Amino acid sequence: MVTKNDICHEHTNYLASKFNVVMRKLILTLLVASVAFYGNAQNAVSVKTDITQLQDGMLAITVAPGHHGMDTLIYAMPKIVPGTYSIYDFGNMLRQVKAYDLHGDTLAVVRLDENRWMIPKGNKLSHLSYLAAPTFTDPAGKKVFEPAGTRFELDRTFLFNSFAMVGYFEGLKDENYAFEVVRPADFYGASALERKALNDTTDLFTAQGYFDFHDSPIMYARPDTASFMVGETEVQVAIYSPGGSLDAAFVSEKLEPIMFGAKEYLGGALPVPKYVVLISLMQGMGNSGGFGALEHFYSTVFVMPEMGRDYLSKTIQDVVAHEFFHIVTPLNIHSEHIHDYDFNNPQMSRHLWLYEGVTEYTSHHMQVKQGLIDPDEFLSTIRSKISQASGFNDTLPFTELSLGALDVHKNQYMNVYMKGALIGMCLDLLLCDLSDGAYGLPELMMRLSERYGPDRHFWDEELFDVIAEMTFPEVREFFRRYVEGPEPLPLEEYLLKAGVQLQRNLQIRELTLGGFLPGKNKERNRMEIVTSIGINSFGRELGVQKGDMLVSINAIDLSPENFSDGVELFKQRYKEGDNVTLVVERENEKGQLKTHKLKAKAQGVDRTVSLRIRYMPEPDERQRLVRKRWINY
Repeated sequence: MVTKNDICHEHTNYLASKFNVVMRKLILTLLVASVAFYGNAQNAVSVKTDITQLQDGMLAITVAPGHHGMDTLIYAMPKIVPGTYSIYDFGNMLRQVKAYDLHGDTLAVVRLDENRWMIPKGNKLSHLSYLAAPTFTDPAGKKVFEPAGTRFELDRTFLFNSFAMVGYFEGLKDENYAFEVVRPADFYGASALERKALNDTTDLFTAQGYFDFHDSPIMYARPDTASFMVGETEVQVAIYSPGGSLDAAFVSEKLEPIMFGAKEYLGGALPVPKYVVLISLMQGMGNSGGFGALEHFYSTVFVMPEMGRDYLSKTIQDVVAHEFFHIVTPLNIHSEHIHDYDFNNPQMSRHLWLYEGVTEYTSHHMQVKQGLIDPDEFLSTIRSKISQASGFNDTLPFTELSLGALDVHKNQYMNVYMKGALIGMCLDLLLCDLSDGAYGLPELMMRLSERYGPDRHFWDEELFDVIAEMTFPEVREFFRRYVEGPEPLPLEEYLLKAGVQLQRNLQIRELTLGGFLPGKNKERNRMEIVTSIGINSFGRELGVQKGDMLVSINAIDLSPENFSDGVELFKQRYKEGDNVTLVVERENEKGQLKTHKLKAKAQGVDRTVSLRIRYMPEPDERQRLVRKRWINY
């Protein structure tokens, strides 16, 4: 354990240098590994494909093991990969698996199970060949979350998550990988992997072992890329947008504040030399019906239907903020289960609260602490997390949820993004309080990164004790009761430490807009009264009608983009008995829209608020101290 003064001095000393040291180490490692790769290219597992042609929508792939000295070989496709927490059995995406010797004669291949093939005369194997089906459109395989899948669209785009199309030979998983791709001359392959153009139509990607290969997605398309520097880190954005709704320059402009905010949040530097954001947009939905993003150590893949430009860019900002912070955990903070990942017999960690929960919390906490969103927006996000977490089993210990996330508790998995984030918040508030405002969760995460880093893991059973030793004894009790144990998080108590009031089932009286049900009229881009059912006395006094298009209330804009904020502003600014003017557009007998000004005295209604969270207007001195460290407000 350290004292509060120790924490203050240590924090000041190491924040400025910690991540620069890590980044220099990573750059040196990459340089050494590159020299080692080309010096041992003959031992690399060689993978080849040609994206200028497809066979029945599938991609032909060859895989050669290189020199190995084994009599029998087993080729394995992953059952699961890190970050997905779902069994996909990617072996089901391979068809017509065949083995050949150096003379081109076929060798026997025995399929052992869904994900493994045995070549009994492995010592004679020259290469395997097979067809890989794209998860985005293949009806036969399991439905794969699109950001974890493959997309093959001839002359348009190809998205490779290599684990969905290329496996590893058991016993050779740590061998170098060389991936040769024949492509159209005007295509560009974006990836965090090292890439070398062999000629105008052939690229060579290199990786240091299967883990690095599987963890580095590649997207091919006609180039739409942009990049910017964040300190010593290059951030590259590559986009495929079939409808032209987004371009890389626009997205880069939106992501720059997020990345610079992350830099400051992490102590002044990003812990990777390069980070790549791959954005593959769809017209319609994919095979699984899902969309979102999947994190990798040096990149992220974002897949989503094409929508409005502003909506897409805001969604990408929030999602990339989450995925990017996975460079802290699990890249720099991970257990033995991640460090030596078993793709076909995965051992789940007890710490999804850390991997996903803290990462989700951090993605929002960084934005409020760096002034990218206002404190009210942050509190609204916390309210949403609390509300959504109430739909899950609150007495299930979070460590048990983590261990059973693939099977017995898979229906509780999404709670890692709700209650998991709230665990991160409570731990942050507890640390801010115990350290007298000197130390919070960001500082803890950086100290854990310093202790472990990419090349050293923690032991799954020991992490809680390690964190308590690094901070305060009370933190161990927090983990025992609320993460290992069944007790619900004491949210009211912990939020109060920062002068935030959480109230449940609160009876309030507030102004009414008229009791009508509004819906968006897309053709006119107005909010419309879609039914007369529910209109109350105030609505009747105003004289609202079904079909009215809402324009403003007391000069407050009620457009679809501003409707919720506008209604809240109206409720805050006025009181019962005040004059109200509601401007609407209404069709006349000729079908023409005419503007009407409807007037009445403001009325209030009683209702029950299931959950209200707000900043106390007059927090005491200690609450101000904790709040300042917590969200810089």
